[in-house]
Amino acid sequence: MPILLRLGEITLKSNRTRGRFESLLVHNIIAALKMEGLKDFQILRERGRIFIYLRDEELERKAIDVLRRVFGITSLSPVKELCFKTLSDIAKYAEELFKDYVKDRSFAVRVKRVGKHDFTSLDVAREVGAVLYKYAKRVNLTNPERTVYVEIRNDKAYFYTEVIRAFGGLPIGSEGKVVALVSGGYDSAVAAWFMLRRGAKVEYVFCNLGGLAHELGV
Repeated sequence: MPILLRLGEITLKSNRTRGRFESLLVHNIIAALKMEGLKDFQILRERGRIFIYLRDEELERKAIDVLRRVFGITSLSPVKELCFKTLSDIAKYAEELFKDYVKDRSFAVRVKRVGKHDFTSLDVAREVGAVLYKYAKRVNLTNPERTVYVEIRNDKAYFYTEVIRAFGGLPIGSEGKVVALVSGGYDSAVAAWFMLRRGAKVEYVFCNLGGLAHELGV
């Protein structure tokens, strides 16, 4: 099952800067996953999205926990992927995936679409909603108990139910280096975290003002 990564702030940059930041983010993702022992994966880049394909799906939750802490990723979702030819293909696959998920619950369908198609995002929402309606309690677009997401990118459709928040910001290394003075208070750690989130590499300087006990505490 692929993991879809959303890049947020990076997508606001110029084409040249965005390409550089995305390459740096991919480098950081690879380093973070390998540091946690996750080595058997593939990465696919698309405009505004990165997809991680794990060969061992049992490691998905571990990978998600790593990825949500990589600066530059705004949110992520484990997704099901479908190569489709018609809108009917999308609706049938959604029914197969989500009929139990929406059973006896209120639900809504949210659709995003990139590329040229002979249907609109609203068409997709209507078709998917129609096939799921017979299993659900009712449609509720404002406060549903279950939300089904469909993202269409050219000839592929991605289906998911989770949107997991990540740290966001910019990839580490996209800005310069800074020094953080760490003396034991939480304010210096918070400041360093925000600098990391802005893409800076942080060098830490520790001032031992209280002997061994203070050093161990910090």
